[in-house]
Amino acid sequence: MTQPKVSRRRILGTAIALPAGVAVAGGFARSAMAAPVKLRLATPFNLDPRLSPAKVFYDRFTEELKKNCGDQIVVEIFPDSQLGGDADLIPQLKFGTVDIMMAGSAIWATVVPEVGVLDLGYMFQDFNHFDRTLDGTVGKALGGMMAEKSGVLVLGWSHSFGARNVLTKKLVKVPEDLAGMRIRSLPSPPVVETVRAMGGLPTPMPIGEAYVSLQTGLVDGIEHDSPTILATKFYETAKFLCLTQHTFQSIPPIMAKRAFDNIPANLREGFLAAGTAAVAHEREMSLIAEAQAIEELQQKQGVLVTKCDRSLFEVRCRPLWDDYMAKNPKAKPLIADTIKYRT
Repeated sequence: MTQPKVSRRRILGTAIALPAGVAVAGGFARSAMAAPVKLRLATPFNLDPRLSPAKVFYDRFTEELKKNCGDQIVVEIFPDSQLGGDADLIPQLKFGTVDIMMAGSAIWATVVPEVGVLDLGYMFQDFNHFDRTLDGTVGKALGGMMAEKSGVLVLGWSHSFGARNVLTKKLVKVPEDLAGMRIRSLPSPPVVETVRAMGGLPTPMPIGEAYVSLQTGLVDGIEHDSPTILATKFYETAKFLCLTQHTFQSIPPIMAKRAFDNIPANLREGFLAAGTAAVAHEREMSLIAEAQAIEELQQKQGVLVTKCDRSLFEVRCRPLWDDYMAKNPKAKPLIADTIKYRT
């Protein structure tokens, strides 16, 4: 029987194609024939590195990915809510239109109520306490709950760019000063109740409505971090910033487990290491960004920045912890461990 002829070109083509998906032992390299893994990171934040935790994370993340995985993983960022707001991005992780999202952790409490522990007033002493807690048992427990309920992977617990404080139209130093004042807050039940416990009248609304509401007198103040106050120019309509530091929130990079599973096994360790390094960098930069924003508000924008006795506000907020545990029994060990991490 006559054997079919096989051309030299076909032999070479076959030889080249065979190792396309084969990992090189001890490294990240794959054949040039293998297409890179492409991921979409969506965020409501802008791309100003002075004011955006997502931008700071993304820049270091992609830099570390290049070191660890070469060109085999490409992450594209979609800022400014281009692919939707906070609430829109969670279902998109499930359906595959987004692979990673970075938004305030408060939105995740709508899916995993226990995440709301992070928004309870005066739960954390400072960001050092936050880091010890989220890098320990609490962060692992929350990550496990989110994986079970939503099929996601927490790449790390990044900081918001500073603690949340109260910016108002009149001086505030003690809880009694907030009496009768309408304070725009996050539309998150723990944050709403925190503002109420602190002495104010919480008025939850989207941040996009806050400036006009301040300008027209619909609200008398807002609670937010200093870089956001600077970026949104809220200081133009309210000139008193009291450093209540009532919450220390997270802006975690959250990845769909589906997307992570699509990364070749030999690249996963380098991918996770890049995420860890980027979170550590973002945390450092958040502290710098907060200090710079407070200084600029005070020195250039005419804002009167005052410190307060946080204990006066904290004593009013502690009952919220018990209420939250009663409504969410699984939050009880999380709060207990958070208290253990205090100094």
